[in-house]
Amino acid sequence: MRSRPQPRWLVKVYAALFGVILVCAAGVIYLLVLKTVLGSFDGRSGGWLAGAPPRTAVLVSKYTADYGASIGSEFLAGGERFWVDHLRSEEGAADVELIDDDDLERWGRSGNRKYDNLVLPGVYCLSSAERDAITRFLEAGGGVVATGPTGCRDETGAWATFDFLRTLTGGAIVDPLSDSTAVLPWYISLRGETPVTANLPAGLKIRIRDGRFALAVTGADGESAAFYADGTGAPVDILPDAAADIFPAVVRRRAGKGRIVWIGFTMANVVFDKEIVGAPHRMAVNAVRWTSGRTVGAIATWPDAERCAVVFSQDTESYFENAAATRSVFEKIGVPITYFCVSDSAVKNAPLTASLAGTGEVGSHSDNHAPFAGESYDTQYERLARSRDDLEEITGSPCVGMRPPEEKYDGNTVAALAAAGYRYLVGGVRLPSAVPRILTVPGTHVAAGGGARRIVAIPRTGYDDNYIIEQLALHEPKEILDAYRRSFQTQYMRGGVYFVSFHTHLLAREGVAEVMPKLVNHVRSKKTWITSAAGVAEWWVERDALRMSADVTSPGRLTVHVSNEYDRTVPRAVTFLDLPRRPSSIRISSDIVGTPQPDYDLSDDGYRLNLRLEKLKPRENRSFRIDLS
Repeated sequence: MRSRPQPRWLVKVYAALFGVILVCAAGVIYLLVLKTVLGSFDGRSGGWLAGAPPRTAVLVSKYTADYGASIGSEFLAGGERFWVDHLRSEEGAADVELIDDDDLERWGRSGNRKYDNLVLPGVYCLSSAERDAITRFLEAGGGVVATGPTGCRDETGAWATFDFLRTLTGGAIVDPLSDSTAVLPWYISLRGETPVTANLPAGLKIRIRDGRFALAVTGADGESAAFYADGTGAPVDILPDAAADIFPAVVRRRAGKGRIVWIGFTMANVVFDKEIVGAPHRMAVNAVRWTSGRTVGAIATWPDAERCAVVFSQDTESYFENAAATRSVFEKIGVPITYFCVSDSAVKNAPLTASLAGTGEVGSHSDNHAPFAGESYDTQYERLARSRDDLEEITGSPCVGMRPPEEKYDGNTVAALAAAGYRYLVGGVRLPSAVPRILTVPGTHVAAGGGARRIVAIPRTGYDDNYIIEQLALHEPKEILDAYRRSFQTQYMRGGVYFVSFHTHLLAREGVAEVMPKLVNHVRSKKTWITSAAGVAEWWVERDALRMSADVTSPGRLTVHVSNEYDRTVPRAVTFLDLPRRPSSIRISSDIVGTPQPDYDLSDDGYRLNLRLEKLKPRENRSFRIDLS
């Protein structure tokens, strides 16, 4: 029996349905392929191109400019130029547009659908409509970067209290500097490894021009990225054994869906000297990227992402025989110590000097304890070479470091150190941060053998026993211990190196056995790396050779690149990433066959991801895909 032909209209329906099925199948296949390339696209962190520059609005506040003109203040005009210039100068930092007060007030009426974040540069004066617009913008998931006493006055310049700023920062506003002119100048000191200070030296000091125009916030529910400090980098005020500084100068926090970075001073109030070149720029870029929900990352300061490196050291000079007590104490404690020995005294006490090398590193404290600064290159080279030879002959170990007497040295000292084969020096006050600096030394002297050498300059951070005992007049072991612990707390906050320094003629003479074991236990209770001075120097050269970049392919995928430009293997390193959101799961893979997969861990809040890399070979490059879901 022959089947009846289908009506033409039904054939058309079947063809249309088949076409729809083909299109849907092709779309699913395309999306699956796209997901393989881009990762998850759940849309919670912006558009699919989450790695695109943040769309950033910078407010040009006529209300603030008019108020500044009325009081003749140089700090209340043109602040937007810094942000526009610096954000536009770095490719991919931000897609920047200027807006005015009318534009911002319209956000409150119609909402904002264009920008990821808003920069308020020194905007003292805000109308109530602008405050409402900013509040709604944050509630909708926008980001805000603000500097100075934001919104403390209304559009007419009349005082409006700190209420709006308290809402932004989540804490109480204080003025720590204006009544303390006796100890000016003031600085801020950066805390290492925050998203705002990524790729900046931990503890970097940035000078504030006028303390009357600087504010702090206390009790905030966010994270401090910098605190007000004196010229040594110590906080303006700190409670003994406090868990955090009490005068934060830069704070970042999450407020619901929104993100806020508040800087307690305007960029017009920063002294741009050669020591901080690039630091304000990097802070600006980091702040904008973090508030817009982009990823910020860097190489961790210390090998296993420790918060602080700690070096115990003794200047072994007069009363040289007291080094025996120090050796006994540290042998029992079981931590490394670096002895900086005056070599003339070491020769006279050769058996004791040789025994020191069995419990720690032996470096030079010069040949005769005379300062180096001001002497000719030839004289300095001769002294350093003699000290090195004497110490190496006694100990049988390389002498690679030197701590100059009285911390006095000059360019000839650095050149002579390099020529004599030293790798590092320790000297405090010349360095602007709490981490080492690598000094490149041209080979201009015959003794240097041509070419460039590098010397690692390690800051001698923190109080030493000379300051504690002689200047503070603290003599009881408990008082000395408390002073050392407060000094450690400062360096722990900064995230740099804490250089515990004492002398054979002071602490080692009578208090080392009572103080050092308790200080070591306190330091061990924190996330610290206890090592020798040579250990810090070696790591710093290795870290200097590491390069890292992170690209966001989509809201669900990051690509991380790490390379080792050193001619030797770097045994271990950690890269950290501040993620755009808290993931429920993480998957790490690589397109390069045989690439060792890193271990990883997440911070308690779920936003910081640490990638732990092992044995990066010379000139090796590693790339990873990180899928978040």
